[in-house]
Amino acid sequence: STLPRPERRITLEVLTLNVLHGLALPGGCAPDTDFCHAPTRVARLADALAATCPELVSLQEIGPRQRELVPDAVADVCDGAYRVLFEDHGIPDQEMILTTLAVVDDAFVDLSGLPWTGHRARLDTPAGAVDVLATHLASSAFDPPCGDGTDPVTVCSASCPPGLEMGICNAREAVAALDELAARLGPPAVALVAGDLNAEPGSARIDEFIRAGYVDVWSLGGGAPCDADSRAGCTCCVGDGSGPLGGLDRPGGTPDERIDLVLARVGGACTLAVGAVSRLDVGPLDPPVDGLVWWSDHHGVLADLTVTCPG
Repeated sequence: STLPRPERRITLEVLTLNVLHGLALPGGCAPDTDFCHAPTRVARLADALAATCPELVSLQEIGPRQRELVPDAVADVCDGAYRVLFEDHGIPDQEMILTTLAVVDDAFVDLSGLPWTGHRARLDTPAGAVDVLATHLASSAFDPPCGDGTDPVTVCSASCPPGLEMGICNAREAVAALDELAARLGPPAVALVAGDLNAEPGSARIDEFIRAGYVDVWSLGGGAPCDADSRAGCTCCVGDGSGPLGGLDRPGGTPDERIDLVLARVGGACTLAVGAVSRLDVGPLDPPVDGLVWWSDHHGVLADLTVTCPG
């Protein structure tokens, strides 16, 4: 008789964080603040990465300063293990992936509505492939219904009928981006969507992912709730949008939404186990640094995942 082949196991820590671009928008950062002291805030990001060295990092709101600062800031973090995946399209709100895993393929993903985008990658491990989409879906800043094609501003992809909320369309496009990658390169052991999805679990937008086979890692791992009784699981937002630093200099910010998510879908006969899930707090800084109490307006999400596949 033949002995069964040993199982293949992928263990990785995932971090998702909206780093706040710091643009001079209403409620944003004053032009003379260098994108709300971007160098200081990126240095704090590097410190946070050094604390646990997550194998996979999804960053959103990569603005003009972050795309300059982040690669240098992480160059020596975790023994210089991070590879930076980013494709500059001149959009002031993009996504970046940092990873210590081997990179097979990566590319920019254009979603309906400016500035909504993503960046996807196929990563390789000895136990199987990991596909990931880092993304930032439509927010209240620009989330109109998909148009009928007469207005280029509201044009959506062909899979989204006129009248569909653009954020729901973005969710469908996100699912399709990873499905297309799997169709081209073969199914991964696990596919991940990690980012600021601007909607909470149970919403129509997140239900698009659930119907496609994704699960909410935070819930599966027993993460703290985000409700009227407890804000321990809430990720957005701190800072009240006031003053030259957009409220990042004001203590007492209380997030009341859980919109920063890691969603996972395993392939074939693989199984997913979620270990520790935790919130990466972006403050309060005590004492403040360059006047900052918070180094972003979102808290991050950390999740330990184990994917087990037949040998």
